[in-house]
Parts: sequence; C-alpha cells; structure tokens
Amino acid sequence: MNDKKNTSKYLSQLIAVSKMYYEKNMTQQQISETIHMHRTEISRLLKEARKLGIVKFTINDGMQDISTLEHFFIEKFNLKDALIVPTNVYEQNVLESLGTISAKYLEKLFHSNMIIGLSWGKTVAGTVKKVSSEHHLKNTTVIPLIAGPLGKLPNDYHANTIVIKLSQKLSANKSTLEAPAIVSSKEVMQELLNNPNNQSVVQKWNKLDVAIVGIGSDLITNQSRWKAFYKGTSFENEFKTSGGVGDILSQPFDYDGRIVDFSANIISLKLSDLMNVPNTIAIAEGNLKIKSIIGALRTGIINTLITTDLTAIKIKEELEKSQM
Repeated sequence: MNDKKNTSKYLSQLIAVSKMYYEKNMTQQQISETIHMHRTEISRLLKEARKLGIVKFTINDGMQDISTLEHFFIEKFNLKDALIVPTNVYEQNVLESLGTISAKYLEKLFHSNMIIGLSWGKTVAGTVKKVSSEHHLKNTTVIPLIAGPLGKLPNDYHANTIVIKLSQKLSANKSTLEAPAIVSSKEVMQELLNNPNNQSVVQKWNKLDVAIVGIGSDLITNQSRWKAFYKGTSFENEFKTSGGVGDILSQPFDYDGRIVDFSANIISLKLSDLMNVPNTIAIAEGNLKIKSIIGALRTGIINTLITTDLTAIKIKEELEKSQM
C-alpha cells in the first residue's frame, strides 16, 4: 500500500504545485519558500505536470474518486494493492500515461537483492521505457517469465528485450531465454529447457520477488501483435475454441477465473507458480480487455492491478450488470 500512496502523493504534489503557480499566480521562488523545496525542483515538477497533461485550462484533482475505485478493487478481489491512473487529466496517449505512472509505482518497489520477472507485450514494454535510469541495484536480477515468439513480433515487445532494457535502467544483472515460447512437442520443450542458459532462468522462477505481466484477451486475436506471437501455433487454434476470455503468460482462463485446460507446449512460468510470487503485478487497460481483466482477477493469481480509471469504471459496471 505504501508504494501506491507514494505514487498518489507524487500526483498530488504535481497538482498542488501547479495550482500555486497557475491558479494562485505564485512565483517559483514563493512556492519554494512555502513548501520548503529547492526552486530547481519546483521547475522540474511544473515541467512534469505539463508533460503529463495535468496542466490544461483547469487543473483536475479528482484523486478522491480514484481512491474510492482503488479501494473497491482491493476489497472485491482481495488484492494487496490497486493503482488507478486518472486518464482524464492527461492529454498524451493513454498507454504512455499508464506507463509513466506504472513506472513510478514500480520504482518504489524495486530494491537490491531482488529477482524481477517480466512478460512480453506493448504495455509492459511501455512501462519499462518510462523507468528512470538513475538506479543502481545490487544483487538484483531481471529475467523473462516466458520465451519468445515464432512470428515477426516487433523486437521492442519481446520479453528478452524488455528484460535487457530494465536491467540496464536498474544497473541489475539479467538472464534471457533462448527459445520460442510455444514448441511442437514435450520432447523439444525439454531439450530447450535443458540448455544451461535456459536452466539458469527457470531455476530463478521459484525465487521471484516481483512478477510484472500483461493480460491478453480473446477480443484481440486479430491484432498484429497477437498474430505475430501465436500465428501458426497450437495456441492459436486452441485459444479460440477453449472458452477462455484471456491469458497470462500464454495460459488461458475463463470469465470465472478458472484456468483452461490446454495442450500447447509453452515455455513459461506456470500460473500455479505465479500465484506464489509475493508481488504479482498486472498492467492492462482498454475496452477489449474488460472481461479478461475480470477473469484474471478472479483467478487469484494477481495481487496488484494497475489500470486506468476508464477501464476500472467499465469493469465495475460489468460486474454490477452481471449481478442483476
């Protein structure tokens, strides 16, 4: 909860400084003297407020409604934490806003002597892109939670690429998986897992401190990223006929949170093991993922959700509608 409070505190600070400067017409020097903060830091906060779109014609400080939404998700799904990003105060791209605030949340969580695991995809990649490069973590290792695609997925979205970028920003160690995520047989899968480099990753999966994942949806199977990862694999056919509404680490679940029986040979951390990770953080948003986020939350695998207020409101409405 402290990490969420720190992130909310940062947003509140941006709002407060912006109000003093733009609404009360205080100078940066006056603000500095009022809140006992160096003038250069005041300048930086004002630039950040403009960058995030907090400063528009008016300043939106609707953090109370956000807090109510976060409390709803924590109580409803027995979460450790929830972070709702207020998209209504941003002019920039929604995914960029989500990445910016998610990164600040994660930076409070990361520390030395950790093992951090990452999935693949645009949302996780966008979050890592926003992580500051000013960290120097000792004895911390970043690893992928799933192997790579068979198709031509943009390199930036590969789990290995995201792992390398985060390890550089944290000055941490890294290990990568040299294998496709979905293979033709259990024999091939075992052969790849026996590779010493891959073994070093797999052996760290049961020692994870933080797992950061995206949530897939049955409604995005026509998107190019989805096809690039799964096209031509057994997953593509099975997922479309399985009754699953979404997946985490290429392992599907239904709307009620039941893990779908699957025969695909997937090189990734099992969802049953993901449940044992102290901090399993899912970052997802969008109308196409409403039911998949609900299903993911119902699995009990996720203990922290980061999403937007628009998505959170639609999830709440969907839950209320299903209870009628």
